[in-house]
Amino acid sequence: MLTKIILLNSAKYEQGIITIDDVESIQIVGRNNLGKTTLISVLNFLYLPSQKDWNFDHNSKETLNFYFKKLDKNYILFEIYKDGYFCILMKRGQNNDLEYYKISSSYDDIKDKIIENSKLLKFDDIQASLVSNIAKLDNKKYKALLYGHSKRDKTVLWLKEGKQNVFSKIYRYLLDITQIDNIAVKESLLVADNREKTKREFTSTDSDNIQNMQKQQKTIERLKNIKSSFLDFKEVFTEFTIKTKIIKDAYIDFFSLYNCEQRELENIKETLEDKIKEIKEEQIKPLEEERDNLNKREGGLNADIKNLESEINAKIKIKTHIESYDAISLLAASEGNLNVQINTKKYQLEFIKQEKYTLNKIEHLLNQQEIEKKELSKQIDNYDNLLIHHISDNPNIKKIINSVLSHEVLNLDKENILKVISSINQGRLKLFDGEIDISTIKEVDFITIESLHEKLRIINETIDKYLQIKDNIQNFNKISTDIINLEAEVSLISKQIKEIESLPCLVDDITKIEQKKSDLDEQLNEVVTRLKKIKTSLDKAESAAKEEGRKEQKANNRLAILNAYFMNFNDELEGMDNTDNKDIVDKNIDELTKDIKSLRTELSKLKDDKNRRFSNLKHILQKEHAIESDFIKEVEEEIDTIKDKEGTISELIQNITNEISAPTKTFLRELEDFEKYIVSVNTAFKKYKVSNIDTIEIKLVKNEKIIHDLQQIADISKDDLFDFERENEESYEEQINILKAYINKSKVFRLSHLFDVAFVINGKEANLSKQIESTGTDKILKIMLFILIIKNIIIQDEDNRLVVYVDELSAVDDDNSAELIRICKENNLIPIFASPDKKMHVQKYYDLQELSNGQIVVDENRAILWQK
Repeated sequence: MLTKIILLNSAKYEQGIITIDDVESIQIVGRNNLGKTTLISVLNFLYLPSQKDWNFDHNSKETLNFYFKKLDKNYILFEIYKDGYFCILMKRGQNNDLEYYKISSSYDDIKDKIIENSKLLKFDDIQASLVSNIAKLDNKKYKALLYGHSKRDKTVLWLKEGKQNVFSKIYRYLLDITQIDNIAVKESLLVADNREKTKREFTSTDSDNIQNMQKQQKTIERLKNIKSSFLDFKEVFTEFTIKTKIIKDAYIDFFSLYNCEQRELENIKETLEDKIKEIKEEQIKPLEEERDNLNKREGGLNADIKNLESEINAKIKIKTHIESYDAISLLAASEGNLNVQINTKKYQLEFIKQEKYTLNKIEHLLNQQEIEKKELSKQIDNYDNLLIHHISDNPNIKKIINSVLSHEVLNLDKENILKVISSINQGRLKLFDGEIDISTIKEVDFITIESLHEKLRIINETIDKYLQIKDNIQNFNKISTDIINLEAEVSLISKQIKEIESLPCLVDDITKIEQKKSDLDEQLNEVVTRLKKIKTSLDKAESAAKEEGRKEQKANNRLAILNAYFMNFNDELEGMDNTDNKDIVDKNIDELTKDIKSLRTELSKLKDDKNRRFSNLKHILQKEHAIESDFIKEVEEEIDTIKDKEGTISELIQNITNEISAPTKTFLRELEDFEKYIVSVNTAFKKYKVSNIDTIEIKLVKNEKIIHDLQQIADISKDDLFDFERENEESYEEQINILKAYINKSKVFRLSHLFDVAFVINGKEANLSKQIESTGTDKILKIMLFILIIKNIIIQDEDNRLVVYVDELSAVDDDNSAELIRICKENNLIPIFASPDKKMHVQKYYDLQELSNGQIVVDENRAILWQK
């Protein structure tokens, strides 16, 4: 079972641990929506491995970016116990998907390999430290780890055989009860009873007899449906054939008239073309060539001037920018100051490298100095009480004693002196019952209070030095970064100084470019003046050419009319002999053309109508004829055989009815068995009390029309087919007609088509998509209903407890809360509630804490466990 939920992030290395296995119910207390959102989200991530099943308001990419803000510094861990511990680690992948990893240990065993020195490790380091103990899971392997069907499986959940693919369809409603309506209940009940795919198909693919029957029936229907249209088509076809002969004769007359007038117009046109050509070649063309050359010259000059203007503006912009810099003296001073800072920081780093200081080494030296400081301070504080200062009043005797006695004796308290020494007995030292000659011993100065203070000063300076070195070591990366940033500032200042020094050259360049632009402006004015003169001459020559052109155009217009006539009839005239008609045609070509157009329009409509009717008939009858007369002959023959085809269909229907009735009966029995399952759910509901509701039940509202039709088909028997003296002929005809209709439509019925679901409370039907009771009661009813549905999917075992999430427990009263916890406990579910206030009957509470960076902490140390 799921024992712990561990949320990890880089802002606070442990965002939270929720321990699940020690209680029967948990409540998240607090008013922060992020806390409950995160919790419901991680349960989605665990139990619903497919991203399309996640119940979020955003797409999966936005969801992962929200809950896993850093690719390698945000993880979710689930600790599972199934005959031993293992963990599932989740993180965001490079492709904005969710990556799953199995770790074959408990969280406590691997915690120090995820969090080191109070810092959350990057994922590559975690993998390196866990080595073979961590394995990445693809979606298939993760599902195999998530769902098992035997108590021997080390998986997160044990589901009943065949239920692995339907669990998420029901569980997602427990995570978000706002999705629960009558349709959701209906689908979930079918899924839980393993009947969501139960169906009855009436399809032509099941039998050759059905295929033949449908094919012949469609053929008959088509022939009956097109009979009237077919006769209309024959009439249009005949009229089109007659008028085609009439228009053909009219085209022959048109061809003769066209050839005569066309030759006359061509001669006029040739004379005028020669005169226009002369004006264009000798006058217009030379002027146009000069104009075009000048236009090119004008365009080039404009482009060059524009480029120079852009260059001037760019250089002036650079000049203005450089002039905004500080003076060179100020920049140089700043550069010097920055270099001093760089050298100082580089020295600090180089000193650490040369002395080979490490953080451990410097801390060791600091500890030694602190110990010496402590001992020295003690020695200074106790200086006046030392035995050496009171053993004698004679300083020389004190020096001799200082060289003879040990520090342990000399540092004794003055109270240990039993008798003060007044002389050294001529160089003899009595020791216990012996005597030693010490006349050769040299006097040794004892430590003065001034020397002790000096030594203490040196120690304090050494400690300050080591502390500075320690600070430099700890801030090594920062100092290095500071050096890089300072060097960048120095580089920028050096660049600015160089740009200031180049300013005179830049001003000189601007002056030269401005002079070059002035020269080009003068050339442009000369070109524009010449273009105006050329335009005047060109206008005069073009006017002369246009006058001759108007004469030519008149001939061309008439020729164009004739050619338009001809081109309009081109397809019909193609292939005719291009000679004059021997017979004199006593007609005007314009009037003849008008008559032909009118006749052709009429014939075109007839052709379109004929072709449309022909195409429609071929499409309906599924024929591929190209010759219309052959099509007409064949269809007439088929219409005469309709009665024979109808007799064949009746025989086919009788042959297949017995193959359909048996599976239809089986399908209807599936509904009866499903009703028994609904009874078991209603019986389970009666065990629990919700508010003041007396009765709660699920009711199936059957589709009587469909069930009646299916029952009629199921009741067809062989005896009915061959009983020619049957008593109830009308009933038999109804059965056969229903069967024909379903076969024709290839009807497919699922079990869900046979009924709708009604939720009946105190004898009154309720719509679950709307609020049916108070907010709390409504929530409890929906949750308890889906608990009773999902329990039939899960193997009931103490080690197989499913975690569910219930939001806004504050809306639920204490009695209903207790009843909800009871139903969860009896069906091996652990509820996690969310509410701003604590509720009775909940065993364990977690108090949310929000960090300054917006992260939400679920602190195990702040959890409250209520014992009975």
